[in-house]
Amino acid sequence: MDISSKKDPNVRCVAEGIVSAIDWLPGYGSVIIVSHKGDYRTVYGHLAEIYVEEGDRIVTGKVIAKIGESVDGKLLHFEIWNSRNNQNPEEWLAIK
Repeated sequence: MDISSKKDPNVRCVAEGIVSAIDWLPGYGSVIIVSHKGDYRTVYGHLAEIYVEEGDRIVTGKVIAKIGESVDGKLLHFEIWNSRNNQNPEEWLAIK
């Protein structure tokens, strides 16, 4: 899922977890992967600045990065995985 950002460029972690990887992926740029309980992982991509390091323990709502520019503007790429199964993020996120 790609989430457009026109105001707040901060990326917040959706749940408590541990930063398991920080990498660069073609098409997604800089990426953070956070591991959560129950073999869940969240993936955050198209990042301009990263404020965490691999191994950091993260609390829900912590700012972990800043959204970067993509060819389509300021977008956050977001994924949720359970084991090797991609989840639908729309079913997990509530618009506030």
